[in-house]
Amino acid sequence: MEPGRIVANPEWGWWIIMYFYLGGMAAGAYFIGTLIDLVGHERDRPIAKLAFYIAAPLVAVCGILLILDLTRPERFWHMIIQSNTGWPMFKYWSPMSVGAWALLLFGGFSGASFVGTLAEDGRFGLGRFSGIARQLHHGVIGTLFQIAGTAVGFFIASYTGALLNATNQPFWSDSPLIAPLFLASAASTGIAALILLLSLRRDAPADS
Repeated sequence: MEPGRIVANPEWGWWIIMYFYLGGMAAGAYFIGTLIDLVGHERDRPIAKLAFYIAAPLVAVCGILLILDLTRPERFWHMIIQSNTGWPMFKYWSPMSVGAWALLLFGGFSGASFVGTLAEDGRFGLGRFSGIARQLHHGVIGTLFQIAGTAVGFFIASYTGALLNATNQPFWSDSPLIAPLFLASAASTGIAALILLLSLRRDAPADS
């Protein structure tokens, strides 16, 4: 361990702690939904739908938590938009900028899957778009879409671990394995959330 690398612990409150947890859960759930669609059986499709139903709301909550943690929450859009020009702003050298854009992208992927699943189920009058919605979960386009969404989601999950190594570090975070640890944690919490919700549903597949 290099001298001087470990400094005061970051002042992250409950907003950020909950973001760590819920962001990982969203990524894990989306991954399970994608995995079922790609290699699962049709009878397991309800599980995939449930995964897509919970991923998008969790991402939305994560965005709200991060905004609330800002010193000036009303300026949250400054993370992605230049205030003086109105043009999109991406700073590849800034962990905060990269994270903001990744969360925005994952919100787009999970949101599209959420609306697509609503259309497949014919909810809120979206049934007439079910044919289009199925393209998000079937065929070449659906496969590429879901793989890309899962990749961005898992980037979000592992990014939080990398962020710990890029900021003020407690001793336990001084490891190259912290990002993979967060990735594994995301998958496990997503699976746990689905198991919990499935246990409460009567229409879940008997062998799920």
